[in-house]
Amino acid sequence: MSIEIRVEKAFNGDCIWLRYGGREKANIIIDSGPGIFERGFKKVIDDIKEKKEEVNLLILTHIDNDHILGAKNYIAKNDCEVIRKIWLNGEGVKVYSTNQTLSPKNVGKLVEVIKEKGIELITPIYEGYEDIINGGELKVITPKKESVLEVAKLVDKFNLNSSNSTYTDLETLYLEDKYEEENTPTNKASISVVFKYEDKKIAFLGDSVATDVIEGLNKYFSGDEMDLVKIAHHGSKHNTNCDLIRKLGSKKFVISKKNKVDKETIARIVNCCEKSEIYCNYNWWRNRNYFSENDKLRYIDTGNLSIDEKNLILISDGESL
Repeated sequence: MSIEIRVEKAFNGDCIWLRYGGREKANIIIDSGPGIFERGFKKVIDDIKEKKEEVNLLILTHIDNDHILGAKNYIAKNDCEVIRKIWLNGEGVKVYSTNQTLSPKNVGKLVEVIKEKGIELITPIYEGYEDIINGGELKVITPKKESVLEVAKLVDKFNLNSSNSTYTDLETLYLEDKYEEENTPTNKASISVVFKYEDKKIAFLGDSVATDVIEGLNKYFSGDEMDLVKIAHHGSKHNTNCDLIRKLGSKKFVISKKNKVDKETIARIVNCCEKSEIYCNYNWWRNRNYFSENDKLRYIDTGNLSIDEKNLILISDGESL
């Protein structure tokens, strides 16, 4: 058996290609990046077609433009027989407020073109939903039903722009840390899923929030440890806290983002698990001054933090992640 995880360079959006199996391979794509990534998303599909395989499942975790536009543009312009089915919470999109980073018009058109192309659309997707594809088990752990149905009632109370914490030591950030969870409607309604194949468990957290993920893990994976975690919302400090990191039980993490990641998130990771490894699709941390000299001495030089630009993660028979 083998598992391949490709974290595509989708700018500040998400697009993850999961390919796995024995002689017969299955392909799952999680999110499709922003509109500017349309060619990149098409290349992923073309690569799958060249292998004479199919997209067994496309998961669009939520309706923000940085997750859906690559797929919307591709599906509208191409023959999509290669895509078997899509998960998308695309109903009721008009209830989302206009100040969100999404377009109800875009989502409505996406649902229309999916149906026009004859692709199986599975919606809504709530916690507890499960599927088995080529021996790989998928279990949805968020969103809660009420998060999807009541998004219009939520208010975005946080400014999620990049923080100015880059110049502060990881240790200081952790000691002064106060986690404030975001309440953005679309992210509260984000699909997060645990993929289980053979003896490996991998959590793909979309843009979900920590408390909801913890609740889902307690309900469906109590006591289980993840082998790898795709950190939520491009490493935002408002989506990942220490309780979640400890609950996941993993030492290996993936962050998908082009620009620098909130340093508070890195501080939580390195202080809540030993010898953490972070894989990134861009080398944003090479920005001078991101890691202080104290950070390097305390975490990087000691091996407590390993961070690497790595777009492809491979797991083979008997290989530990």
